[in-house]
Formats: sequence, structure tokens, C-alpha cells
Amino acid sequence: DSGAAPPPPSGAVPAGHPGPHPATLLARESGYLQLIDLEALVRMAREADGRYLILVSPGAWVQDQAPIAHFKPNGASSRDLQSHEASVSKSLSIEDERSDQQDVAFGIQQLVDVGVKALSPSVNDPTTAMSCIDRLVQVLTAAGLAADPPRLFADDDGTIRLEVPYPGFDELVPLAFDLIRHYGGDTPAIVIHVARALSILVSALAPARHPPLRLQAALLADAAARITHESDRQRALDAVRPLLVG
Repeated sequence: DSGAAPPPPSGAVPAGHPGPHPATLLARESGYLQLIDLEALVRMAREADGRYLILVSPGAWVQDQAPIAHFKPNGASSRDLQSHEASVSKSLSIEDERSDQQDVAFGIQQLVDVGVKALSPSVNDPTTAMSCIDRLVQVLTAAGLAADPPRLFADDDGTIRLEVPYPGFDELVPLAFDLIRHYGGDTPAIVIHVARALSILVSALAPARHPPLRLQAALLADAAARITHESDRQRALDAVRPLLVG
């Protein structure tokens, strides 16, 4: 035994180069992801003969040196990880604040923030909270009538080169109602108003959109069942109950 290292196996990838398994790419700055240059990422993935998977959607916080993407080569890639990280970094706009240009959840989050603040004991403004719920119905109706944003992007040959986790309707519904139910679930007027909002959405949208709405109704019924006064509890449950059959 000479002690020499054995030769690398045929087809081995040099150290520092992504092999056939996904390589994790790290962010180079911190902030909110505002925009993704889809065309640039598709082009660069094609040039590198692989696929990028972006791990965060617009509006999410990006932390410097935390994973932000994967690169999955179709074979051995000649580009090193630093080169891929630089390419991804140039294609992502990361700023100090959120923007609604590609961040479909931002408007919903703003309405929820106002509604939750209105429900706080220090403000105690249920009318404003109910107005926010009405606006959420408007936003969710538009989202539910439209197709979910695409998450897969192909090059001109039809090869998938990019995946982006844009939120769809199923993710927007809990974003709209979870916190309001949490902070207003013990208030009969809020429970009843959310039940009416869900009823409007069920009536306006196709059955394929109903599952997340039915789930919200079930969670709302659980909250209504915990209301202290029997008459208030019964009114709230009566408002929610029709949504549980469907």
C-alpha cells in the first residue's frame, strides 16, 4: 500500500462544482425579496443545463448566507457554486421593504394587520375589522376567479428551467383569515362576519376553490364553540353551520 489516494471514479465532479444532485445556493444580502427576473434565471439555467429552484417567494425575508435557491444540473456542471450564487443574486431584487409588484400576499397582509390591530383591546374597533374582512373578500374573489400564478418556467424548447414558490389561492385563504380568527374568534360579531365572508366566497367561486374555505369554516366553528355566553355561541354557530355542509 503506497498510501496514495485512489483515482477519482469516472464521471466524478471536481470539488466545488455541483454534481447531479441539487446544490444549495446562499443569499448574499439580507432584505425582502421584491422581484425575480424570471427570464434571466431561465436563460442562465439553460446555459448551465440545469434547473433553479428558488426557495422563497416575493415578500419573504431573505437572510444573508441562508439558503435561497437550489441548482439541479442535468449532468456534471462546469460552473462552480460561487458562479451560480452570483447569477441568482443578480436576478433577485432584495430591498429593505416589501413591494406589491410580484408579492401577491402583501395587500392581504396589510389588510389583516389593520384588522388585527382594530381587534386589539387598546383599540377595540370591530367596525374597522369588519371592513377589512369585506376587503379581503374582494381580494380573494379576484384571486379565486383567476388562475394561480405559474410556478414552473420553461425555456423555448419546453424544458423546465425554473421553479418559484408563488403562493396560490390555497395559501392566500389562511393568510387572510387565520390571524383574524385567532384574535377575533371570541367576538360573536366577528365570527358571524367571517362566516358571511366565507359564504360569499363559496357562492362566488368554483367548487375547486372550496376546500380551503371549508377548512376555514371548520376552524371558525371550533372558535365559535368556545364563546362563553350560550346565546352568543349559538348565534355564531348558526352562522357557520351552513358552511360545514357542502
